[in-house]
Amino acid sequence: MFLFNYSKIQALDAFTGLTTLVICQQAIQEMEGLTSLVHLECLWLCETNISKIKGLENNKKLQKLYL
Repeated sequence: MFLFNYSKIQALDAFTGLTTLVICQQAIQEMEGLTSLVHLECLWLCETNISKIKGLENNKKLQKLYL
C-alpha cells in the first residue's frame, strides 16, 4: 500500500496467506489486525505516523521487521 493516505488499515484478516506486507506513506497512527496473518514473514512499515503496533504475538514466522 503506497501513497493513499489511509487513516486506518482494515480487513487484513481477509488476506491470511500474506507472507509480505509493505505499508508506506500512510497516515495511520496504530497498526492492528496482524493477528490473522500467521504466514507473515516480512513486514515493512515506512513513512507512517505509527506509534503503536498490536498483534505481532501470532506472527511466529516473522523474520524481517522494517520500521
